[in-house]
Amino acid sequence: MASLAPPVPAIPPRAAPDDARRPLDALNFFLADVRDGLGPYLAIYLVAVRGPAHGWNEATAGMIMTIAGIAGLLATTPAARWLIASMPRAPCWSPPPWW
Repeated sequence: MASLAPPVPAIPPRAAPDDARRPLDALNFFLADVRDGLGPYLAIYLVAVRGPAHGWNEATAGMIMTIAGIAGLLATTPAARWLIASMPRAPCWSPPPWW
């Protein structure tokens, strides 16, 4: 039996408010600053100052920096989930009237 009522439109998912995104933006900004700003200096320090006498050459410095970059990528998702879970459940904003 067909219903005469019009179909209910699907409610699109709401985007997170800007207040929820700011801590993640700050985290990404400072991680990128540390990785891209200090990374070349770390490689030069390890190779030139510590040197082969301490077991550091270009390959080992590059390997350590690659491992650190991958670890940073892998830690971002759990950190974001933890941050979102720690936020209050009630939204601090009201949705637009067309929702």
